[in-house]
Amino acid sequence: MATIRLVPSTYAVSSTNYLSVSNAANMYHNTDNTTYATVTNTYASTSSRYLYLRGFNFNDIPSGAVISSFTVKIKGYESGLSTSTSYAPRLANGTSAIANTTASSNFGTSTHTITIPTGALTWQQIANYDDDFTIMVYVRRSSRNTTGYFYCYGAEIEVNYTIPDPRTVTSTLSGNGTIDPSGAQTYYDGDEYTLTITPTTKSDTVTVTNNGTDVTSELIGHYSGGTSTSTSAVAGSNVTTGFYRSGGAFYQSSSTSSDA
Repeated sequence: MATIRLVPSTYAVSSTNYLSVSNAANMYHNTDNTTYATVTNTYASTSSRYLYLRGFNFNDIPSGAVISSFTVKIKGYESGLSTSTSYAPRLANGTSAIANTTASSNFGTSTHTITIPTGALTWQQIANYDDDFTIMVYVRRSSRNTTGYFYCYGAEIEVNYTIPDPRTVTSTLSGNGTIDPSGAQTYYDGDEYTLTITPTTKSDTVTVTNNGTDVTSELIGHYSGGTSTSTSAVAGSNVTTGFYRSGGAFYQSSSTSSDA
């Protein structure tokens, strides 16, 4: 298993009139960072203002990776801001908070790293948000008379993943007929692939090998337009048969095409 730590590459604030950021580049690190960016709130009210961290480069994850787990973290502390749990950091799609992703604690006045819950989010949902996936930080002053500061050391999405071994699947047709695709094809566990078979006689059969092992007896056939697993087909007709794997497992069925 491999691990990658995706870090933010950009930020926004909810009000440029009252929020300012200095040393912003210090936020673009993982939570091991020891230098901070300063977010200053000078608004003479305890109304909420927000820092949005974005730009996690999901393309850094290798193609074909299978995500096993992911964790979202942010590191910092506050001065003159509300430390109420009600204003703890959370996740957002753009500027819209995502349900059930509020951290169980706020930063407080000493530096520490907070893990933000991901609720019911799947990895695919997070990746689909792309540049709109956001860590949202409340920069809410605790007093009208005191300037508030948030000191941010960085944030990350820690992703654990594996790269599955490629599988070479070779499909051949014995007897008279055609099969498409023919020859060796490369897939990964969980990939779906389709064979289009045009049988000529009932003796025509399909042979499928996985890394040199004959797995023909471990396939399921689905004919277009029906749900039957029957292998009957009119000789000479085009029959689309979907052979697929789920989670690396094959499922039992005959793959022989025959006359009706």
